[in-house]
Amino acid sequence: MIKPHNLLTSSGGGAKINSFNRPPGTGQLTGGFNGLQDQRLRVLDNIAESKKARESSKFSEYLEKEKEVGTGDYRQISSDGLRNEIELTDAQKTELVSYSVRLGFPEENIVFREHWNTGMMYDRLYINTDVLPAESLGIGTLSANTRVSGRATIAHEIIGHYEAYKSGRAFELYNLDDATYARNFALDEAQASIRAARFAPELTSVERITLLRDAITRLKNADLRVKDVKNELYIQHR
Repeated sequence: MIKPHNLLTSSGGGAKINSFNRPPGTGQLTGGFNGLQDQRLRVLDNIAESKKARESSKFSEYLEKEKEVGTGDYRQISSDGLRNEIELTDAQKTELVSYSVRLGFPEENIVFREHWNTGMMYDRLYINTDVLPAESLGIGTLSANTRVSGRATIAHEIIGHYEAYKSGRAFELYNLDDATYARNFALDEAQASIRAARFAPELTSVERITLLRDAITRLKNADLRVKDVKNELYIQHR
């Protein structure tokens, strides 16, 4: 699922938590990039930060409040320029909702929010500006994650995360040691991108290739290889 600081942007603690009911922002397609720091170190830092947030009781209470009330402090997200930060137009919102519905996701569970990154939480799909790639990127920022399109992002969340969760194939991300958490996080995100690339309708060949490259990068950052973990992934059928 795309946020530069914690690896999903709109993607808890208390109840048993896995990749599906994470708050938006812990699994998104937006993996971070820092030209002055080894990317794998940045990823590990982000994962540790996400794990700490998930296991915070206060954060869990906040999520429950968000789920029930649907309100909270609004702030524009920052993606360090790696994803779009410009407010979505009505036309863009309509197309994103329409594609989500065509994928079989209930329209009433789609929420546009300003203070969380794009991603799944509980049975809701939260969408923010970072659902789209930035219109222009600086030299050295053209990672697969930064180039994932709006449709591909939606497919990653719905076909990749939501449907895997419903099938009982999401990777556990709660109450784990750091090493297991990091491994499961990478597997869950890679699985989502591969599923989207393979099974999402209406994507172009470029969008599918970008998703596959995103998956490979996520595994590589966790010192994993596709050939070694493919049997663990729910990627054989939709």
